[in-house]
Amino acid sequence: MRTLLADRPAGSAARRQVRTVGAGHGLQGDSLYRFELAVHEAMINAVNHGAVTDSCCCGATASTYGAR
Repeated sequence: MRTLLADRPAGSAARRQVRTVGAGHGLQGDSLYRFELAVHEAMINAVNHGAVTDSCCCGATASTYGAR
């Protein structure tokens, strides 16, 4: 497992790596684009909503969701 910083350069590097891996497994054209987009969206969601102890973009905290 590799840890990435939550910043634009790290996201761009990860997206390039995802594209390379997808292409290496035979994806091309729309399939490769959709794979890259899905992984990118998952990364964005992890950054925006991944830490239950921090407040999220809407101001909710871990206690809002019942976390202890």
